[in-house]
This record gives sequence, structure tokens and C-alpha cells, in this order.
Amino acid sequence: MIQATIEGSGAVLAPFEVTTRELIEYAGLDKFGISPDIIEERTGITHVRHCEDSVLPGDLATEAAKRALTSSGISASEIDMVLYCGIERNCTEPATAHFVASDLGIDPKRLQYCWDIANACHGFTAGLITARKFLKDGDDGDAIRYVLLCTGERSSGKTKVIIDDFRSGKIGKERITDTMGAFTVGDAGGAMILGRSDDGRGIKAITNTNNPRFAELCLWQDFGLDRGVPPRYAMKMPQICARTKNMIRGLAPSALQKLGWEASEIDHGIFHQVGKRVHSDWVDIVGIDANKAPSTYAKWGNLASANLPVIWDMLANEEKLKQGENVFVISAGSGIALSMLGITL
Repeated sequence: MIQATIEGSGAVLAPFEVTTRELIEYAGLDKFGISPDIIEERTGITHVRHCEDSVLPGDLATEAAKRALTSSGISASEIDMVLYCGIERNCTEPATAHFVASDLGIDPKRLQYCWDIANACHGFTAGLITARKFLKDGDDGDAIRYVLLCTGERSSGKTKVIIDDFRSGKIGKERITDTMGAFTVGDAGGAMILGRSDDGRGIKAITNTNNPRFAELCLWQDFGLDRGVPPRYAMKMPQICARTKNMIRGLAPSALQKLGWEASEIDHGIFHQVGKRVHSDWVDIVGIDANKAPSTYAKWGNLASANLPVIWDMLANEEKLKQGENVFVISAGSGIALSMLGITL
């Protein structure tokens, strides 16, 4: 049976390391009695990564994609499909995927599909699910052979807006609780090259659930900004994390059953990076050894949809991903969207 396989990966972290303490201090939250160490104390996140304001999301995606092509040994001329999956895009139109494809020199005669997919922090996983469907279902005549999946996250832009609103007095003490999440996010690019195989490797099963009733918990709405309408935002991380935890507890047993795996058979757990408590809870729910689930949140922060490809690429570069091993992925995003994937290398 044809499975979608991950043939290569690439990632790029934003160059500037910023402490969460600096961000809290710059926002002036001390005037409300807020400790500058509040983010580290609550989440374990000490640093986040920021880009220059001039860097576009597609720039990060393109650089990560170049590295993914190199690691896969597949050339840009072999790519049939490009999916860009970041929260931010280069512009309203066209799709950022077109800029990435053009910058990489992908052959337009070969390229069958080129579009953007958005689903908050869950975007890259939504792209994986979409790519897998195309790779598995194509017949011999029009089969998709290779997919470039990429993302570029510039979350620091939202952090800066909220910091400026605190500094200018547009928002005050009443907004501290529901904007703390904005001080935990960072910038990065990630990419994977997906192919097809019938040798037992690949994405074995995907289990999904969604609860759109919680769409207002983590929100960024800037429609009308060009007409002077201020953005609406909320990042109520305690509430969204608690509800996501309950969803994971309900979904994990069926996801493992669908895969036919015991927790002891998982070699690597790649989980969305929100903070120390969340990471610990998810490890405990799945029942795997914490040493098998790497954490990157402390020094990189929450990289939104780039978390998955960045961690995958880190493990690949450290030569920790071995043939025949099982990888269990938990991906979540505001909405709430949640997926669990089982991948055999």
C-alpha cells in the first residue's frame, strides 16, 4: 500500500535571541506589579527568536525549503506540489506558495498544485494531511510524486503590537491575563519534502478532532486595519491549554489503537511546544518516557506551525531518526484543532 513518506527536512530559526524578561520589561508591565520573570516562571520559556521586521514569512519558508531539498536529495525540478502552511503570508494575494515556488525555481510545467493552507499553529499538520491524501490517491497517470510542505512564522510582529499597546496605554491591567501568550511566541521557518513509498515507511495513521466552540480563546483579527480599525486579539493560553489537554486525553487511546501501537513502541514524541506544564501533561497522557519527547520551548518559544518541522529537522540533524522507528506527533492549534499522527521511518 502506498504511504506518504518524509524524504527530507529543513529549518531556520530567526537570528535574534530575546529574553522573555526583556519583553515584559519593555512592555512596562512592572507598573501593574507584574514580575519580569512571569513567563519563565509559568511556562519555562526564557527566550524567543525574532527576525528583522523586513523579513517576510515566505523568506523563512524558502530558506527552510532549500535545506529540505538538499537533505532529501530531490531537486526543485521534481516537485509536483507546493503547500505553504504559515499563519502569516507575504500578502493577501497571491498565495505565498507561489513566491516560494518561484524563488526556488520550481518548474511550472511540472507543478500541478501550488496554494496556501491556514489553520493557526495546526497549519503544517493540515498540510501534511492534505499532502498525504494527494500522494496516496493519485493514479499512475497524474500521480503526485513529491510535495514541498513549508511554513514561515513571524509571530514576533503580533508580540510587538501588543507590547506597543501596553506601552501607549491602549490596553491596561485588564488585558494582562489574556495576552500573556503573545510573549511566548517566536519566528522560524520549516519545510519537509514528502514522497511515496510502499515499503512500510511513512504516515501510518492520522486521528483528528476539532472543537470550534473555543475559537475566541486564541484570536488575531486585523480585518479593517487598513481603514484604521484596531485589531482584536486574545491569547488566553490557560483556558486553551486546559481544553486541549482534555481533548488529548480523550483522543490518545483511539489514536494508538488505530496505529496498533503501545506507548512503549513509540521511539520519538514530537509535541507542539507551548511550555513546561503542557509538555509534561502531554507526555504523561500518552505514557511515553519524557526522554523520548524533546522540548525546545525554553530557548525558542512557541514557533507556531513551525514547531513540528523544526523539531523533526533537529532530530534528523542529530542523527536520532533511525530506519524502522516510530514517531508519534501531537499537533494542536487554536480553534481548537487537534491531530495525532503515527509515522514509521
